[in-house]
Amino acid sequence: AVQQIKDRFENRETVKGITTGYTRLDEFLGGWTPKRVYILSAASGRGKSAMALNFMNAAIKDNANVVYISLEMDAVDLAKRLISIRSSINGTSMLSGNLNHSEIENMLHGVKSFSAQKSKSIILDKSGLSIGEITSELRKIHNNQTIDLLMVDYLQLVRGEKSYSREREVASISASLIDISKMFSCPIIALSQINDQGQIRESRSVENDATAVMRIDYVDPENASEELAPDVWLKVLKNRHGPTGSIPMTFIKTTQTFAIRR
Repeated sequence: AVQQIKDRFENRETVKGITTGYTRLDEFLGGWTPKRVYILSAASGRGKSAMALNFMNAAIKDNANVVYISLEMDAVDLAKRLISIRSSINGTSMLSGNLNHSEIENMLHGVKSFSAQKSKSIILDKSGLSIGEITSELRKIHNNQTIDLLMVDYLQLVRGEKSYSREREVASISASLIDISKMFSCPIIALSQINDQGQIRESRSVENDATAVMRIDYVDPENASEELAPDVWLKVLKNRHGPTGSIPMTFIKTTQTFAIRR
C-alpha cells in the first residue's frame, strides 16, 4: 500500500490506469484500474456501445489489450464503428461505399494505425453467454496474451445462475464480474440499460458492487434520434475512489464520436 502511494506521489501528473480517452474522466477515475468494475449505463439507443468503443479506441492507443464481449451486435459491425471513430469518417457512407478518395485514404490510415500499435485487441460476438462461458473464453485468450481491459456489452444479456428471481440472477452476474476482474487482474467496463427512473435495470446489486457508475443523459431526449446531439452529459454518479460529477459532451453520430463540450 505504501509503495503504491509512493509511486502515485512520484507520478502525480500521470493516469494510474488505462486512459479513458477523456482528460476530465481520467481526473475523476484515474483511468481504468485493475480489479475494478465500472458500469456505463444509459437508456436504449443513447450510445452506450458508441461510448464504449470510444473507450476502446483510447485504450488501444494506450497499447492495452482490450477484449470486447458483445452479446448483441456483430463483431464486424462493431469493428466498422471503431474504424469510423479512429478515421473520423462518416459511418453511414462507409457502410454504403459512398466515400470520396480523401475518406478512403483516411480510413486506410486509420486501419494501419491500429496495426502499428502494440495492442492485441479482440471483439468476441457470442449471444447468450453465461458467466461460466465468458470465463472459459477469457482463459483461452489469457493463455496467449494478457487481458488489460475487459468490456461486456451488455450486462442484462449475460446468462447467470438459475434463480427464483431475475433480480437475484443479475446480482449473481454482478458478483461474478468482480471475481473475473480479480482472476485476470483487469478492469471491467460493463454496459447496462436503465429503467424509466434512471436506475440500473433488474438489480440494485449492480450499483452497490461497482467501483464507479456512469450514466449517459440527454438534455433533450429528442436529440437521441438526430445525427448530432449537442447537449449530452456523462454523469459519474458513484465513485469509490474519487469525486463524482458531470462531464458535458456532444455525440456526433456520423462518426460515432463523443467529444467533450467546451
